[in-house]
Amino acid sequence: MMVRVIYKDQTAGVVESHLLDSLIRKGRIVAYHSADKWVPVEAKAVPSSAVASDVQRYRDDLRKYNSH
Repeated sequence: MMVRVIYKDQTAGVVESHLLDSLIRKGRIVAYHSADKWVPVEAKAVPSSAVASDVQRYRDDLRKYNSH
């Protein structure tokens, strides 16, 4: 089964479902599509280089993808 994902660089892609857990653990994706909605991947620790505007941008992008 294929799963749509959004990578950290805001590009979208499709991966095989068995790879999803590995991509999440490695921090390579910010969201995946499941049951007709985008599911955000919560980072365990936000790197010090990340700023609140980056987090807000990811959330805004997820809202954009979910509105389609």
